Amino acid sequence: MIQLMSHLYDKHIKRFGKLTPAHCGSPLMTNDKSRFARNDEYKLPASSEGNPYSSFVIRHSSLKRGLGWVFVAVIVLSSCTGGRYDALLCQADSLLTVKPDSAWTLLSAVDSADIARQSRSTQMRYQLLRAEAQNKAYVPFTTDSVMRQVVQYYDRRGSRNERLKAHYLLGCVYRDLGEAPQAISCYQDAVDCADTLSSNCDYKTLSCVYSQMAWVYHKQLALSDAIKSYNKSTHYSLQIGDTLNALYDMTQAASDYIILQKNDSAEVLFLRARAMYLEHGYIKQWARASLPLAYIYLQSPLRLDEAKSTLDYYKANSGYFMHDNSFPPSERMYYYNYGLYQEYVGNLDSAEHYYRKMFSPDMRYTRMSSMYHGLLNVYKLKNNIDSIHKYTLLYCQANDSSVVAKDRDLIVQMKANYNYNRLQKEALFQTKKAARTHNWLMFFISLAIILAMLFVFAWLYYKRRRRQRLEELARTRQELAEAEAAYDKEKRHIELLEITHKESIRLIYEDMASLRKETEGYRTRYNEAQHRAEGINALYEESIRQHNEEMERVRAKIEALKQKPGVVESIKAAQSFKDTAIVNRILSLAQMSRYELSNADWETLTREFGTYYPIVLSDLHDAQTIKETGIRVCILVIIRLRESAIANFLHISDTSISNYKSDINKELFNDKSARTLFKNLEKRYGLFS
Repeated sequence: MIQLMSHLYDKHIKRFGKLTPAHCGSPLMTNDKSRFARNDEYKLPASSEGNPYSSFVIRHSSLKRGLGWVFVAVIVLSSCTGGRYDALLCQADSLLTVKPDSAWTLLSAVDSADIARQSRSTQMRYQLLRAEAQNKAYVPFTTDSVMRQVVQYYDRRGSRNERLKAHYLLGCVYRDLGEAPQAISCYQDAVDCADTLSSNCDYKTLSCVYSQMAWVYHKQLALSDAIKSYNKSTHYSLQIGDTLNALYDMTQAASDYIILQKNDSAEVLFLRARAMYLEHGYIKQWARASLPLAYIYLQSPLRLDEAKSTLDYYKANSGYFMHDNSFPPSERMYYYNYGLYQEYVGNLDSAEHYYRKMFSPDMRYTRMSSMYHGLLNVYKLKNNIDSIHKYTLLYCQANDSSVVAKDRDLIVQMKANYNYNRLQKEALFQTKKAARTHNWLMFFISLAIILAMLFVFAWLYYKRRRRQRLEELARTRQELAEAEAAYDKEKRHIELLEITHKESIRLIYEDMASLRKETEGYRTRYNEAQHRAEGINALYEESIRQHNEEMERVRAKIEALKQKPGVVESIKAAQSFKDTAIVNRILSLAQMSRYELSNADWETLTREFGTYYPIVLSDLHDAQTIKETGIRVCILVIIRLRESAIANFLHISDTSISNYKSDINKELFNDKSARTLFKNLEKRYGLFS
């Protein structure tokens, strides 16, 4: 059974291009010249198969095409500088699907020093395409250093399809290096990168990932996992319409079922594959894939007719029997199956003939063991003692050599597993190190958050204290305004008393002058008037004294209020702003009814205003609804110009001025009135007129 599976894999590898390394003693044994990459583009045309000269013709034509591509590469590379590498890489990418050996030649001709001078993205794309071409051209990988850098780059910056391909090719590198566990790990990482829900998912590469993963699982004798991977590869191949490779994976899974001695499951898959082969017209391909099904039939004496029919179908349609001496050594397991059939039906001479036809000079020990075992069974049935002794020894020698080869491969696998375990320990150490780094990073992030919160709290406390100081300043300003109003009221009262007193005295003296001219009869009246004048003088002096005392009290209160924090600075700022040249010029123009200001004057006014009232100007700029005209209106209001003068300076109507004042009042103080704008500005920002 093992020898039969070896033959099946050799046959499918040659037909479908899914090449794997030689594995002596494995059911998946291939010839030593087979390679790893999955590639459908290297099938011989029907007219060339079976022709002993066809391989020479194909090699000759391939050589000419290869030289042609080398010539193209030299021309392209001679002119490649900077961005022109993009055209070269695009050309190599297009060649990968039709002529990967030419793509490999083209990319290998690039000067490594010149590539090193290109951008990082160009270098990584070049290395990815070069690795893909190397894989498809069957050139073994010898180091993983470059592909690990490519994987790291595309893990950070690549698309999901690019990460899928990078991890897949890294797995192929480890496959060539004999590191099976690491290859499986990379293939699984590649599967994790695939977004199967996306419409642009690279299902072809994903199918290759599962196919190569199945092969590595088979090498590790994990046949159940291999079957699952082959089923996945079949699913994705069918999804993109790659029927031939899907059928290849299906038959490989069926072959693993035979090794697991699940012939029923294997037969179901083979029959399903046969239906699909014939449905799509792949008659020759099915014929070459049908030997394991014949082997299943040969296990039951009741199904020898089906085995004979299958073997005859293989001989008639495989294309290997069209010319003499054209039957390839890798396909001679057919003779073993046909000899087994002849042995079961009793044709011992025919069985011996077909067993002997298996021989070839470079045949492997597994096939040699199958040949000697068949001949031994024939001579046992013939009861030929000498031949039994001879072929028993030969069979034991071939079987022992096969076991030695298997043990050698097993040692290689154990070494790979040991290396993988060592790498796992190193990865665990790196994980712990990364965890510690993460913990420190989280500590510093938490510390930064705490410091940021403290800064926010300090800022909020500062804003609250500032608001309290502004409110206290507004209260002080209000008390100062009330005291100044009381002072002005008392001053007006004194002025009124002085006017009244002067008028009364004038009238009295006029009366006295007229009375002196009258007779003595009026003396008494004169004395009374004089006494009344003295009383009025006394009352005037008392009123003057009282009002002077009240004025002194109010003046003292004003001076005390002016000494409070913020008031002195506000008064000085207001006075300094009013003393600026631009403000004096505006006031002078307003008195002369000349309302002409240039843009430079407006910029100077705004700059001076920002110097003495920066908070007011900042709030005006921060308000979304207040534009440049609104800011100018607010500044002229603070200068205490009339609305008509403001309108003339801005060349707009008085109604528009009221609307601007209302909008500013609403935006800053949530007050829709235009009249209370200056009062609110005075209250919040400590303005003094």
